[in-house]
Amino acid sequence: MHPLHTRATVISAKVCQVEWFAGKNKCGLLNVQLDFDHKKHETALIGELLAIQHLIFDKNIFSMTKVVSPNYVQLFVSSLQILNIHSNPNGLSSQVYHASSFLRNRFKGVSLELFIDENKFEFINRSIVDIFPVEDPLIKHFTHIHLDAPALGSIMVNTHAIDQYIKHHESTGNPLKHPIDSLVSRMMNPELLKMDIPEHVLRHKLFEYQNNENIEVWGHPNATLKFLVVTDDNVRTLRTVFRKGFRLERTDV
Repeated sequence: MHPLHTRATVISAKVCQVEWFAGKNKCGLLNVQLDFDHKKHETALIGELLAIQHLIFDKNIFSMTKVVSPNYVQLFVSSLQILNIHSNPNGLSSQVYHASSFLRNRFKGVSLELFIDENKFEFINRSIVDIFPVEDPLIKHFTHIHLDAPALGSIMVNTHAIDQYIKHHESTGNPLKHPIDSLVSRMMNPELLKMDIPEHVLRHKLFEYQNNENIEVWGHPNATLKFLVVTDDNVRTLRTVFRKGFRLERTDV
């Protein structure tokens, strides 16, 4: 397991300093600049959430060569609110909702614990402070998995696709222990091919999007599982997965 400890301190209404360590040789200070409107009392909460994502997904502090999976990460946070958000996301401000969205999708199920031992942060070198400016609390590459797949190319994976993948395996009596790893492995298959779009898929997506020109279906010739890819603003996203004969459900972004 890869543990990440964070502690947030408010510097000003728009700046939150986050102390972090993931081992004696992996530690530092990160000033998160919140260059967007938000409630002042939420500065530390939003800053800590964004810092965690920046360290894991941008800085890749765990040096993972594959997609970062929640199965191998433990988050030790300084705010009890983060634990509450994780268990009950209702009633949040839009800024907190967006900043915490990774906990509901690509990091759904991650281990979260409260950590308030201040002495554990004393060894951090305070002479160097990194800066992370943020103009929008919703950062898409934090909430969506991004892959550069051999056949599919550059593609994002949304929550609905992961949920549907899990449902299909559960319905066959074969639940997955690590569904994200399994889905990514399938998507990285170099033998995937672009396929004809089934008529029922065309009808369903025409009703949902009023446009079928930006829809693709991919799959392996010897597999029943299909990937439905939608392109919006030149960004290709895996919106859902389905098998022949299964009814498609509505998708979200």
